[in-house]
Amino acid sequence: MQTKVRLLVEGSADAAISEYVLRAAGLPTEEIEIHSCGGKSGVARELELLSQAGVLSAALIDADELSVPDSVVAAKLQLGVNAAHVFAAVPTIEAWLFADIETAKRNVRSVGALEILGRAPLPELIPYPKYLAHQVFKKGHAREVYRFMEGVDVVRGASRCPSLAAFLNGMAAIVDYPLQLSGLALQQSVSRDAIASVVRELPGGLNAWRTVDGRVITAGTLAVEITEGSELGKQYATELLRVARDILVRKARRE
Repeated sequence: MQTKVRLLVEGSADAAISEYVLRAAGLPTEEIEIHSCGGKSGVARELELLSQAGVLSAALIDADELSVPDSVVAAKLQLGVNAAHVFAAVPTIEAWLFADIETAKRNVRSVGALEILGRAPLPELIPYPKYLAHQVFKKGHAREVYRFMEGVDVVRGASRCPSLAAFLNGMAAIVDYPLQLSGLALQQSVSRDAIASVVRELPGGLNAWRTVDGRVITAGTLAVEITEGSELGKQYATELLRVARDILVRKARRE
């Protein structure tokens, strides 16, 4: 089978981690050929050559910017190539090892390492993820040490690590694989009770939401659906958060 896309990464650890998280998300890894390029300059050179040859390719490099869009801009500047498919691991790809913290804790090398992870911040706020990984996981080649990443909960990981979510969603789009991590991550990480409580502040009989297929749902029904975690409730919660985000952004720009 001809490779559908070539994914260019900086080093061997990047190749191992990216392959394992793609498998964990269920993507068809037989359609993705991962190349370790020996650093950012190697990624830039190969990306330019593949682009000129018309080969479908993507690049994943480290970029220390907290916002996903800012990290991608930084990555493209570092590569010096205006390619369409560029992804950034924030601040480095080793942060993704801690995205699903429960799986990470099950694979530490000692009780002391477990205590260290218990104090760790969110993955993308860890100052030196590579150093932390060396402290808590067993020694050895990255492909063996980080094999546990094949079994991570990618929804939990995506909810804690936006750059991981962006990478998986982006690669899924390239290989035309149906993956909806962003919505699932929101649904898992945001308290249903909190959203249901806000909805319950409205009169129960008030028409509060119109679905894509035209159904009108009352506030009382929505509160029940959200609390029970139904598909309808999840859809509403996700739409609510995104609309609220966009309104607040527009308000901030006006002020």
